Amino acid sequence: MFFQHAHAASAQQKNPAAGHVDQHAKPSTSTSTANDSKDSIAATKAESIIVMGAGAARETQSLSHLALQEVAPGTSPLKTLSKLPGVMFTSSDPLGSYEWSQQIIIRGFDQSRLGFTMDGIPLGNLAYGNDNGLSIGRALQTENNGPASLAQGAGSVGVAASNDLGGALEFTSIDPSKKFGADVAGTVGSYGTWRTFGRINSGTLPGGGRLYVSYDYQDANKWKGDGIQQQQQANAKFIQPLGDKVKLTLFGDYSQRAENDYQDLSLQMIQTKGYNVDNITNNYALAKQIATAYQNGKPFPAGIANQDQSYYNSAGLRQDVLGYGKFDFNITDHLKGFATVYGHTNTGEGIYATPYTPTPASLGGSPLSVRTTEYDIHREGFIGSLSYQ
Repeated sequence: MFFQHAHAASAQQKNPAAGHVDQHAKPSTSTSTANDSKDSIAATKAESIIVMGAGAARETQSLSHLALQEVAPGTSPLKTLSKLPGVMFTSSDPLGSYEWSQQIIIRGFDQSRLGFTMDGIPLGNLAYGNDNGLSIGRALQTENNGPASLAQGAGSVGVAASNDLGGALEFTSIDPSKKFGADVAGTVGSYGTWRTFGRINSGTLPGGGRLYVSYDYQDANKWKGDGIQQQQQANAKFIQPLGDKVKLTLFGDYSQRAENDYQDLSLQMIQTKGYNVDNITNNYALAKQIATAYQNGKPFPAGIANQDQSYYNSAGLRQDVLGYGKFDFNITDHLKGFATVYGHTNTGEGIYATPYTPTPASLGGSPLSVRTTEYDIHREGFIGSLSYQ
């Protein structure tokens, strides 16, 4: 919002003389008298304040496409948005893409009270084990992020989310360019981190449509412990004008992600063991000793405080397919609208080796067993709007 404050200054304030103003000096010319008369009239006018607003009912902040690209390729847009006032984002990995540890808080509201959309499509609450959406990192490649807006306070009625009491994050995808071209990006870093990205824009096709197709592959070792953070993803977007009044937009996303978990840390564990405590994936013998000690009430191995200090291994697997088709209508200069249909499927599992229950001898026998949570989401929906101005 822009404020303009106009204040009428007195003749003494406008006097250019350096040092001081002589209040007893009398004008000696007709020009001086005329100027004093004008200033006297101006000084009697009331102050005025001009307020210019953008029609937003509450504070709304935006990050441009360029701002979201000024980070290492592959960085979660949620991490980039944390530069905005009132936004806090945490994650265990440098790129902010590890979903189990992802947490975004806006002015004290956690994800369960925040709404998230991409091109108007609901993403759910972005929680790790949600049943109503998927992470923005699996819905859209970071290089294809368009401007993102954040409404602090309850989201507007136009946001397709029922949990946006504490705010709404609305992501958008960029449109295909009007010129043919290719874009590439890459990241190389420590702990075996590497990522490649490529996007081809068709430019304007003979029928007036535009298309891009993009693909990326990302792989990194954990910065502590043993395991990987791996993802491959593809996006495609097509825009086709249908005459002067209608535009068709088609978007598709495919994502396949596999990540080994970091060990959860408590404040007490950090204070006693340090930050480098992690799962003991590379030490199966120790994992069996911990499980055996717990199940038989025996002392734990040296340096191990309890059975929850270090699990043998845990991981998350996710495969998502997301798509939508949208018609934009400009029926007249005053009557406009859109209609969108979308669909999303997700399959996957969360898995960890538990020391609480042994594997039966009939299945091979072990002090450890495997616990899984299976994911199977199928969502379809319709969003429409018609407005007259």
